[in-house]
Amino acid sequence: MNKFLIVTPPYNQQSNGVVILHELCESLKKLGFQCDKVLYGFNDQKNLVFNRTLAELHEYINDGYVIYPEVISGNPLGAKRVVRYLLNFEGAVNGNALLAGPNDFILAFSKRFHPAPHGVLFRVLPKPGFDTINCSLPRHRPLDVTYIGKGAQYDQCSIVPGTLEITRQFPTTKQQLSLILKKTRFFFSWDIVSDTSMDALLCGAIPVFLTERPIAASDLDQWELGRIPRAQWQASASHMGQVFVPDDFPEVRQHFLNTRNQLLESYEQRQMDVIALITQHFGA
Repeated sequence: MNKFLIVTPPYNQQSNGVVILHELCESLKKLGFQCDKVLYGFNDQKNLVFNRTLAELHEYINDGYVIYPEVISGNPLGAKRVVRYLLNFEGAVNGNALLAGPNDFILAFSKRFHPAPHGVLFRVLPKPGFDTINCSLPRHRPLDVTYIGKGAQYDQCSIVPGTLEITRQFPTTKQQLSLILKKTRFFFSWDIVSDTSMDALLCGAIPVFLTERPIAASDLDQWELGRIPRAQWQASASHMGQVFVPDDFPEVRQHFLNTRNQLLESYEQRQMDVIALITQHFGA
């Protein structure tokens, strides 16, 4: 059985999880596997709908592996072999339970997303254009930025006074985002598990996390990328407040980026290792 079906929303460059699902399909093809996608969405009644029929997907449902993201509950396609790819904590995005079957393969994007996954496939995506080439040092930059993202699901969020708000709709392109971040000093974020913080860090901005939800920032330091370089913030109701940048920030940042590069280079081998675990799990 060398067939994989990826269940995913339509491509959206503003969502790292969606990009990873689409990229997973392409990378499996490059490794020589038969792989396809089925797109899902929700109708006006909030019911799950797919863009293809069960008849069209028959060979994958019966003879292959169907990979669901954690936002899908149960097994709506009726697949014989289900892989659940947890790109976040269970229920973190829309409050749903996995409702996993007893023989499902639990694949976690990070070891922190599940207490006992069958496998872990952490992916770092290339970020062309997100760098510090021809950039000034952060303390000389004219902008500070606030990002809310998924943070609105956990907290009463607000824009830090004196900052520009970045959203999933603004700026509209990755190129525009990189240009803004290369002029950003402090990147204030209510969404500490968002990949936008990585974008900011790659462009030389200093992340400042404004929440400890859905997990504490110290827990993030235990993830595959290791300790996240960041500053601490003391809030103020009337102005930006005080930001404290640790003395070792440059060294922690460089170690973080070195780890990121190593994970980029090792992805293909780690992907093959996970495929071996999946086939072993289902006895194929």
